[in-house]
Amino acid sequence: MSDEVTYFSIDIETDGPIPFDYSMLSFAAVAFTEDGTVKGVYEANLNPLEGASQHPDTMENFWAMVNTIVNTPYCSAG
Repeated sequence: MSDEVTYFSIDIETDGPIPFDYSMLSFAAVAFTEDGTVKGVYEANLNPLEGASQHPDTMENFWAMVNTIVNTPYCSAG
């Protein structure tokens, strides 16, 4: 049996703060060892829930962050 420890980093993206009123848009997970070696990656984009809406504050914060990232000199996205 190995004593190797596996860590997980998990991220979700939503378009609002309340389940069922708003949608989970994507989620991702990365498994890695203590020295940072990546053991696996998973990501999925989801369709919005039927009848759900986008929370205006969430979307405003999202676009503000995108604009900040794209306008950052060291970012390769801009």
